[in-house]
Amino acid sequence: ARPADELPHLLEQLMMLCSAYWSLASSNRLLVVGAHPAAARLLWPERRELAAEVAPPHRLRAALARGVRGLVALDPLSDAAAPALAAALSLALCRLERVRREEPLAQP
Repeated sequence: ARPADELPHLLEQLMMLCSAYWSLASSNRLLVVGAHPAAARLLWPERRELAAEVAPPHRLRAALARGVRGLVALDPLSDAAAPALAAALSLALCRLERVRREEPLAQP
């Protein structure tokens, strides 16, 4: 199957994961980072929030779809300065540290 054909299935899996995470505790906040050989990008939250509280499913799904489509459109052969997974983890850890600084009662 082509990547475009797999997008709906991927989005369903991401939505299930996000919903399960949010259902664990009402205080959970979500940050989704996408990794590609050429880049790591923040897919959720949409705005400059550190991490998002529960959101309407249609809004989360639309943001994830836009982000994944954007990553798929990137040139896979571009010269990446750092491996994509390392870049994605670095982005997530930086956000986590900012949340911990700005919201001392937040738990990782």
